Amino acid sequence: MAFPFPARGCPREEILAEMRLARDRDVRWREGRVFGLAYQIGDKVEDLLKEAFTLFFSEDGLNPAAFPSLRRFDLSPEDRSITSVIARQELGVLARSRLG
Repeated sequence: MAFPFPARGCPREEILAEMRLARDRDVRWREGRVFGLAYQIGDKVEDLLKEAFTLFFSEDGLNPAAFPSLRRFDLSPEDRSITSVIARQELGVLARSRLG
């Protein structure tokens, strides 16, 4: 079933307000209210991850033939573990196994 685009768009703040409202019932992980689902690894690292994400958010990460730069940053399953990410951040080391 296809959904047509609306005749008019919604204002930015309306969209963001709706998204914030939807998240009000989510687990408050930033307050340490959950174990094993999300990890607060610090504002500095979170800011880096947000910036890194925005560099490639429009490219299709499932098509490395068209976007070979994304393959360079693809993590192996063992590199995906939060322990590995935190350890690299804490040590100031970037995993080079897949970065060439």
